[in-house]
Amino acid sequence: MILSLDGANDLIHRLLMEQAGTFYLDSAYALALQRPFLAPIAHLLRHSQAVQGARRLLARYQLKPVEAYTDAIPIYFSAQHSLNVLARGLPAARLLILQPFAAFKQPRSAQEKAFTHYQYREPVMKVLYEEVHEGLTALAREDRVVYVDGRFAFDGRPETIFSDDVHFVSPEGYRILAEYVVSHLNEQTLSSR
Repeated sequence: MILSLDGANDLIHRLLMEQAGTFYLDSAYALALQRPFLAPIAHLLRHSQAVQGARRLLARYQLKPVEAYTDAIPIYFSAQHSLNVLARGLPAARLLILQPFAAFKQPRSAQEKAFTHYQYREPVMKVLYEEVHEGLTALAREDRVVYVDGRFAFDGRPETIFSDDVHFVSPEGYRILAEYVVSHLNEQTLSSR
């Protein structure tokens, strides 16, 4: 079986980049190749807490309308389609899970409500997630693979699951997510795909 649990990092990464399909360290590699004497200074700046704090603060004010980031979605779908083709060629079952995102959890615990560091991007992320969900539903149907929407895996759970917008505070989050995924599957679904 090829199982993937993803989506959030692909979308979050796009919010940080000027152009879809680029790698986070493209500019660092270009600098190292074109001006190697500046590369060590740039490396120190990239790892500076002060510089990273300033970048995070600026990101709050540089967020664009959601339409500016949708160009990352076709790239994500292309990667998922490639995994679907690979699974078919092996042959292996394919299970595609859209990664849970804290903004969809209801109710949030007191600790989850207190984590406001990334709340500024939640409205954009929720719209992007909705577009990704619609596209993955269609892709799963076309490629005849199993898709599970993980956005609402923790609905109705008042306990703290998330330490930030996507990471879990403990392995318990993975256990709950695994139970959620299994509850959406059955042997016939997997064998028919």
